[in-house]
Amino acid sequence: MKVFVTAFAGVFVIVLAASVLYAFLLPEIYGSTVRIRLEPKNGEPYDPLSVLSEFDVIQSDAVLGQVVYELSLKSRWGRKYAHGAMLEESDAVRLLRRSIYVHAVRNTQLIELSSYSDDPDEAAGIANAIALAYLNHSRGIAKQTFATKTNGPVSTTRVEIIDHAVPVMEPVAPKKAWKIVGGAAVGIILGLGIGGVIGGIAFLLGRKVRK
Repeated sequence: MKVFVTAFAGVFVIVLAASVLYAFLLPEIYGSTVRIRLEPKNGEPYDPLSVLSEFDVIQSDAVLGQVVYELSLKSRWGRKYAHGAMLEESDAVRLLRRSIYVHAVRNTQLIELSSYSDDPDEAAGIANAIALAYLNHSRGIAKQTFATKTNGPVSTTRVEIIDHAVPVMEPVAPKKAWKIVGGAAVGIILGLGIGGVIGGIAFLLGRKVRK
């Protein structure tokens, strides 16, 4: 029994300590969200598929490239990720696209655009910049459409930013408490298993010695 308890405690402590260390070594990621409302113009009925089609526009090179330019992300992220070397625009756009998440709010005409960064201010700034670039891009497309259309009314989508992103000081990842609790659970399971095996071997060896 003593061997089992010793083995269990040793495994549990090692796994728990590793979980705590891992949780606190991971970089903290912050998220910030802007909400956008899409409304059809000219009395056209609302089409949920039109909301989904806007995802590609928001994440297009035209919109994200404008944000890269306005926020100087080629140089800013070059210092951060490329040892000071300025990034190519395509690389900056790709990093930007990977750092955002866009989804439709169910049964509404709303889009939520979330940006993630290790800096809460940067996360909020990027989310707001993308929303503004998308708004300006949509207005430009609408103007071009109305200017070139000659046979009847044109259906376009009105874009409105209803909630701007603000810095959120609570990180969205890692969830330190959950990782520690998970590590404790794994430690208990492994401790019971390994402790049981070692305890069983010790018991069998002890019987042979006594014989």
